[in-house]
Amino acid sequence: MSNMEKNLSNIKEKMSIIRGKTSIIGQKMSIILSRVRHPLPFVQHRWA
Repeated sequence: MSNMEKNLSNIKEKMSIIRGKTSIIGQKMSIILSRVRHPLPFVQHRWA
């Protein structure tokens, strides 16, 4: 393998690691958002 190929494979590995981390963060965010959004309709009904 040449240096260019090594660099490309390293970049691809880093990108896949970053994607994995962001997907985990996204899952946590969606769970938190779903928990936060649940009480909102009840609050709106009370104030309406």
